[in-house]
Amino acid sequence: MFIFAIVVSSKDTRKTGRSQDTDQGPDQYQVVDYTNLCRVKDLVVSIYRLEKRLRTQYGLTLNEILCLCSVSRLEQSPGELAGELQISGSRISRILGSLEKKGLVQRRFSDRDRRSVLLRITSDGKKRISRIRTEGSAFPSLMG
Repeated sequence: MFIFAIVVSSKDTRKTGRSQDTDQGPDQYQVVDYTNLCRVKDLVVSIYRLEKRLRTQYGLTLNEILCLCSVSRLEQSPGELAGELQISGSRISRILGSLEKKGLVQRRFSDRDRRSVLLRITSDGKKRISRIRTEGSAFPSLMG
């Protein structure tokens, strides 16, 4: 039997790019029991296939859909979104640029602080994410 441990970090890098302790306490370990490490490969292949299906069916990458889902629930800054999805600031900028070109999200200045930018889903973005959520049950389980 092979035991695979995943580190769940409590460090917050959203604001400064440097690790800062949060209120969540020390790093925690989740132990996942893998009798065959090849299941990790199967998971990676399943995610790759899902990515291809999403691009074909919806014209969006997996990261674009994850961003769209997050922004549809809560108006937030690009930095907050990057932290939530554990994506670098430069990568989130490219993803958001693509979503803006597709007319699915908008950046706007915060009413409270004109220096801050917030993300808002557009009506086309709401329609697209609604379609994805409705049809999403047709996707096979990644862990299957």
